[in-house]
Amino acid sequence: MAEITLNNITNAKDLICFNTCPNIITIASTASTITYASARINVEGMYPTDNSKPSKIVINGYTINGTDDISKLQGKRFYKTTKNGSNSNFVCISIANALKSIPQISMNYNVIYAAGGVLTITAKNSGAKYNLTIEKENLTNFSVMNNIKGLNTDELSGQYFSRVYVDIYYNNSTSQRTIRSTNTQADFKYLTTLQKEYYNDSVSFNLTPALLTVSENNNTTIWKADIYAMVDSKAIELGTITDNYITNGYLVNQGNTYINANDVSNQTIPALNVKRGTKGLAAFFEQEEAQALEERKSLAKRYGEEAGTKLLGPMMVLMLVIMLMIMIPAFLTFM
Repeated sequence: MAEITLNNITNAKDLICFNTCPNIITIASTASTITYASARINVEGMYPTDNSKPSKIVINGYTINGTDDISKLQGKRFYKTTKNGSNSNFVCISIANALKSIPQISMNYNVIYAAGGVLTITAKNSGAKYNLTIEKENLTNFSVMNNIKGLNTDELSGQYFSRVYVDIYYNNSTSQRTIRSTNTQADFKYLTTLQKEYYNDSVSFNLTPALLTVSENNNTTIWKADIYAMVDSKAIELGTITDNYITNGYLVNQGNTYINANDVSNQTIPALNVKRGTKGLAAFFEQEEAQALEERKSLAKRYGEEAGTKLLGPMMVLMLVIMLMIMIPAFLTFM
């Protein structure tokens, strides 16, 4: 149905997040079938069937009206020529501009005109709720050439309503390790709820502004997030991210915005100090120094071996030249 990640990590757990870095939860669809609703309209040669009657075009219930007065071409008005087949491009552009003046159309669709009096309307998002209904009144030579229906097999993409919610809970007591092992809802305090409309195939939330309000100096605050969705008339449980921490601090020249609380090899020295305090910090520095020295020795040895290998070829060529210098004079002497 959907994949949930925290800072691009699936099944994120035991991460110490920093309140000066974005901490992003992303809910991504696993749907494979997506189609964007679109329609092509041909207005080449379009003219009013009866000049004495009003002409109009209705798209998804939104109406634009025709006028033969060029000075009134603004807002929801398009130009209806009084001559058969004349000014097709001008008419097409005026229809496109009139449609773009409707906020609901310009927000959800791309309206593009082309030479020859062809107008293309394409939905910006996938799904059946963006399907196009096109009607015309008192217009001749107005035809819809293609009307492609939108499709999205994603269960989170609703016909009328689709919204994702993230409930955030926390606990900054001294019994966090016990809480982590039991992990019951009663141990956590409700913080806030984030929500967003679900478009296309994913939605992301930045948790840092909310978690910043409960993070403390020299302490890690455990937090969890319950994620669910409301799609049309259905409620869908998406999952829970739990057993992660937030603390004051930042990383310098690091590729990630978090550290793993259980993986010492991936921790920086400041991060380790946040977790353990100053206990064992001197020993850790000595271990780091010894490890760095060993790495330098290993690197120097490797470079020496590589240099020796590269010199092997020139040495063989030189030996061959010397042998030729000795053998050729001797051969000539015997001759």
